[in-house]
Amino acid sequence: MIANTSILRAKPGYDRAIREALLDLAESVRDEESATIEFRIVQDRNEPTVFTVIGRFADQAALDAHNNSDRMNRFLWAAKQMLDGPITLSIGEEIFVKA
Repeated sequence: MIANTSILRAKPGYDRAIREALLDLAESVRDEESATIEFRIVQDRNEPTVFTVIGRFADQAALDAHNNSDRMNRFLWAAKQMLDGPITLSIGEEIFVKA
């Protein structure tokens, strides 16, 4: 299983727009990505401009399909003007999961 964690920081005043764009992306993941095992979006309680996105993928092909999807590309294009800095990304093999 491959896990992908992304941390995004919205510019001040753009947290609601980033939230909506992420939820739009999540809808696509739910409806179109059967090999995406799990997709979570967390908005920080204390810093609402900070979002963590956690994805779990069956294999590298599933991660590649997700990252190269039209919806992902549209999200990244739209979000780049609203983000306060680059997305922090971590991709790795899961070594433990408590389900």
